[in-house]
Amino acid sequence: MVGGLFHNMAHNLDFLRKNIFMNNNVLQTAHKNNIVKVISCLSTCIFPDETTYPIDETMVKLYNLTTFDGPPHSSY
Repeated sequence: MVGGLFHNMAHNLDFLRKNIFMNNNVLQTAHKNNIVKVISCLSTCIFPDETTYPIDETMVKLYNLTTFDGPPHSSY
């Protein structure tokens, strides 16, 4: 779900819930249909701005639940 920066900031919990619901539906449907691989597009803004490559899921910035000790991507 998208709606622009200010709409997202004003309704961030709603955005989170709807996006989790949509992603969960995709994964449940894949599981029910015995799909073994899913290609998922995501925002790279959750990864640190200045980093070494390749990047992986251990480098995701999750506010205070992070393995990356630094600021989020500058787009925030």
